[in-house]
Amino acid sequence: MHKFLDFIWLFLIIIAHLFVFPKLFYLKLDPNEINCGLPMLGVTLSFWIFGMLAAFIAHILWKFICRHTKNRLHKVT
Repeated sequence: MHKFLDFIWLFLIIIAHLFVFPKLFYLKLDPNEINCGLPMLGVTLSFWIFGMLAAFIAHILWKFICRHTKNRLHKVT
């Protein structure tokens, strides 16, 4: 059950990096000016690339720490 919850958290964070977080950082568009989509593209791609990379690294580190502390606790007892 613990492994399943870890993957659920990873899945939710990845979904947030794909759909939620970029929309929070979009620039407000002025209807009276020419609006370019390039800043939105940069924000979206940076969250997709760096955010998902950070999520995977955090997940791998979490698994390593949990496995390391579990083995350490079994050696003590």
